[in-house]
Amino acid sequence: MSNFTSKPPPPQQISIPIVEHITRLYSEIYQFGKKIPKRDRFGLLARIENYCLACLELSLEATFTKSQNKSFILDKLQIKIEIIKRLARLGWNLKIIEQAKYLELETRLQTISKMTTGWLKYLDQKSRN
Repeated sequence: MSNFTSKPPPPQQISIPIVEHITRLYSEIYQFGKKIPKRDRFGLLARIENYCLACLELSLEATFTKSQNKSFILDKLQIKIEIIKRLARLGWNLKIIEQAKYLELETRLQTISKMTTGWLKYLDQKSRN
């Protein structure tokens, strides 16, 4: 028996573009949260973070769910993305989120929204054929 104590290699991760985009969005929001006052961090920003995590869960669920159930999950994902957009805009209006950061978040959210819409359109076309 060997005394070789090494860690097993990390499991291979599947690269899923929408999941990667949502993960980056969450990381950005999390890092940004460290720089704002507690009241805002545990109020509005906490809600944005929670919705972002819900989007991450839904995107993974849609990835590994059978085709006939994906549309329902993706519809829920679209709604949560829209909620994040509204909350981010509210944060900008309340001057919690500075304009440059808001525009960056909005751009990321637009990309994720387009990816979700594209996925839904693909599933719709696939079901028609």
